[in-house]
Amino acid sequence: MKGIPMRTGEQASSEMAKMLAVRDHSQVIGEFIDWLSANGMTICRANGGLRGTLFHPVGIPTEELLAQHFGIDLEAVEVERRAVLAELRAGQH
Repeated sequence: MKGIPMRTGEQASSEMAKMLAVRDHSQVIGEFIDWLSANGMTICRANGGLRGTLFHPVGIPTEELLAQHFGIDLEAVEVERRAVLAELRAGQH
C-alpha cells in the first residue's frame, strides 16, 4: 500500500505486495469507474447476457471490484496493514 513500507524479508506473495504490484493498473481502472459514475453510468449485470433487457447495478464498491479482478484479499491486506503499523509503533517505544 502506498505510504506503508514493506518489511525486509516480506514474502512477495503477501496481499500487500500483490496490491502494490498492480497499483498503477488498479488506479487507472478505478479512475475510469469513477468517470463512469460522474457521467451517470454504472457497472451492471444483465439478465440474458449482454443482449439482455434487464440490467441491475452490481452494487459492489470499486475497491472490492478491483480486488476481485486482481485476486487480492482485502481482509488479509487489512490484517497485514495492522501488523505493519503495530510493528512501527513498537519500534517507536
